[in-house]
Amino acid sequence: MNRNSAKTNCVAWLSVTLVSVIIGNAWGEETPNWGGLGAAQSPDSAVRSPESTDESQQRSSRKSSRRRSLGDADRQTRTVGQRISPGARSSERVLLSAVTPAVEIKIQGSREVEVGENARFQVTATNSASHSARGLFIRLLVPESLVIKSVTSTNGEVSQPGVKENSRRIVWQLDSLRGQSRERLDLELATSNREDFNLQVEWTLLPVRETIAIRGRQPELALAIKAPSEVAHGENTQCVVVLSNTGNGLAKDIALDVSLNGIVGKQYQVDRLEAGQRQSFNVALADLPAGEAKLAVSAASASGLRADAFQSIVISRPHLDVVVQGPKTRTAGTRANYRVEVTNSGTLAAVNVNGELVLSSGLDVIGMPRDLRPHGDGFVWHVAELLPGESKTFSIQCLMPNPGVQSVAIDIADAHGHHADAIARTRVEAKANVHLSVECTQDQLAVGEETTYELYLENSGSRAADEVTVIAELPNHLEVAEAAGHEATVEGTVVRFSVIPKLGAGESLMLTIRAKATSAGTDPIYVELATQNPDKRIAYESKTLVR
Repeated sequence: MNRNSAKTNCVAWLSVTLVSVIIGNAWGEETPNWGGLGAAQSPDSAVRSPESTDESQQRSSRKSSRRRSLGDADRQTRTVGQRISPGARSSERVLLSAVTPAVEIKIQGSREVEVGENARFQVTATNSASHSARGLFIRLLVPESLVIKSVTSTNGEVSQPGVKENSRRIVWQLDSLRGQSRERLDLELATSNREDFNLQVEWTLLPVRETIAIRGRQPELALAIKAPSEVAHGENTQCVVVLSNTGNGLAKDIALDVSLNGIVGKQYQVDRLEAGQRQSFNVALADLPAGEAKLAVSAASASGLRADAFQSIVISRPHLDVVVQGPKTRTAGTRANYRVEVTNSGTLAAVNVNGELVLSSGLDVIGMPRDLRPHGDGFVWHVAELLPGESKTFSIQCLMPNPGVQSVAIDIADAHGHHADAIARTRVEAKANVHLSVECTQDQLAVGEETTYELYLENSGSRAADEVTVIAELPNHLEVAEAAGHEATVEGTVVRFSVIPKLGAGESLMLTIRAKATSAGTDPIYVELATQNPDKRIAYESKTLVR
């Protein structure tokens, strides 16, 4: 076979496929879409005219134009690798809009290969889009009948051919093909026989993966109370209630209730509370009772959100106690001692404590401390400060001349109006108090002479003495001559006066016994007085000398 015949046969059977395509993947599937044309089954189908190549390019251009028009219609359309800003608010239904690059693959070269000569082919990858195409793989399938003389590229990596199923592949990998740019691969082949062969090409882009971030939003309420843990009684205090939305969503229609010791006192309404926002409320507390107060705050929204906060506030105050101790009963005319004790049993000092002491009219004060000063019909007492747990005491002594119920009362108060009072009552009983005195008109006698004994009875008590009896017994050397002043009986030397039914309070009675000396002696006269109410006995002795 001559050289021209080999050349003619080569031209007849050489099939080089020229393609112009647009590669796209709108949804980013993980499985690559492999594109390309397979080997021609016959010379007629393998060889394509330049006109068919131009038609393919025109169709690709029209498709690319339509896609760009669709992308321009939506302002949110973005290229692969760009993210939609969270602040961009268009239609809430558009969560992702993306387009793929427009990649065109062209293979150019001779349609005829001379046996023994090198044939040059050029593979061009063009990105007509404005953004980069990433992960472009172009594979050329070279038959074993061809010899690969050289492979070079303007960019990317080119792998060496490997034997697989009687064919070899040249893989050109472009990690990135910038927009409005092109890259080229130059391939030089040679053949040693006249047989026809097919040069196949296939290409793909890495799948596009995009993630749509959907944020979950939920409001969350939180409450805080800023209040002192302890306040003084009688002082007004301020507390601050802070309502916060610690979630990431909008909280609406929030009702806020503030209660003290279980009683709702303040109510507030918050229409909207954005995520991260807080709102403060000033709450005034006044006239708090002494002890521990329970402050509770609750917040509830129309959507079911709820938050609670609690705070205990100790209300410190002085607590004044006063006690007056004195006798329960006394007899008129006697004395009594009264002891006053003032104590602060509270948790706060009492300042400027003043006490007013009032005594009933039937008491006469005969002893009192220096810090007790007369004031009007009573006395006043003062102490500048009485600490918690501290006590002050003082005593007064009184004379009780009159029967009846006598009292000692005290009322104390500090500068803030805390006060206490106490009273002690004593029943003063009226009592007969009969005194007996005996006087002798002549205490030295001679035998035969007479003397008179005067028995003087006096009731100095506050009530009458009942059934008063008087008995007198004279010594043996005297003889009773006469008994006067009250009816009496004489039995030897014994004189018995009849019972005196009543000796009124303040009354007195004189009884007399006239006696005559019968012999010498010094024995005394003995007089006994007895009363029924009160039960009392008085004995009296008096000596009379008889020579």
